[in-house]
Amino acid sequence: MCVQPRLAVADPGLLELPAGMVDGEKGFEGVAAREIQEETGIQIDVDDLVELSPGVYPSPGACDELVTLYACEKTMPKDELASIQGRMTGLRDHGEFISLRLVPLDQLAECTRDMKTLAALHLWDLKNRKSM
Repeated sequence: MCVQPRLAVADPGLLELPAGMVDGEKGFEGVAAREIQEETGIQIDVDDLVELSPGVYPSPGACDELVTLYACEKTMPKDELASIQGRMTGLRDHGEFISLRLVPLDQLAECTRDMKTLAALHLWDLKNRKSM
């Protein structure tokens, strides 16, 4: 998970998923893969992304933002996973000051107030229940 200051909600360390804006160069999947790499340092293949939702409006009464949610499962060696904890990432020239935090999936809902993270967690749970 990414921890970064979010001044609009007066939170100096909001826990949230990697996210970014579509800027015309790539489709949603390409942007998602790029943001994961930029914000976490983890390289993933676009083909490994699973769309959880074609788009959700996190605050339709206030803005027209549409968020497309993806998931990706990746197996990593324990030492590589441990090296992620606390790592500083983000594009400094874009004002990103991100640190990484590992959170067990079953504890994630109690650790964040970020709607896109909570929506993705819920959709992930639904997807996995359907596949059982």
